[in-house]
Amino acid sequence: MLIILEGPDKSGKTTLFNMFKKRFENDQSVRFYQPLEYKIFLEQDPDFLEKSFYGDWIALLEFLEQTTAFGSKPPHYIFDRSFISEIIYAPIVGRYIPEWFSERAEYYINKLSKFNHCVFLLQTKRNIPDEKWDLETLKKIHAAYEKFYSMYKNKLCIIPLNLQTLIDAERFVTSVNIISGRK
Repeated sequence: MLIILEGPDKSGKTTLFNMFKKRFENDQSVRFYQPLEYKIFLEQDPDFLEKSFYGDWIALLEFLEQTTAFGSKPPHYIFDRSFISEIIYAPIVGRYIPEWFSERAEYYINKLSKFNHCVFLLQTKRNIPDEKWDLETLKKIHAAYEKFYSMYKNKLCIIPLNLQTLIDAERFVTSVNIISGRK
């Protein structure tokens, strides 16, 4: 199963990711992936995103496709963000997306839809600017996530979440445990 935690900054993705990590730390069938702070790598190699970030997602989807085609059961993957974030953020903040990826984003979303997956779309309070995002940018980010949800809610398993407290997050992790057949 692919579990992807998505949503605007400060919505609780990394908090929830760390709770999953703590819960499944000894389970060898669960793999965890967090995004790199890729600005460091971009300074050294302007093509880093194209060669690594996007390439990694494509490689993972291809691997899962081949693994499941042969009847093997791949490990569970839990992601703190995914290529979906880049689809959302890049046009808003002027971040580079390789042209070939932009043209094929729908293709990769279709590939993702073929696997046992769930995209948990974490929501947060709107209109609270901080040191990173001004009010107008936040509105655009929220609107882009809403648009993504409305476009793909029938194609992908997308579950909107609003984790107000750590207790809600702990209950959520326990629920996923039960759903996935883990104790």
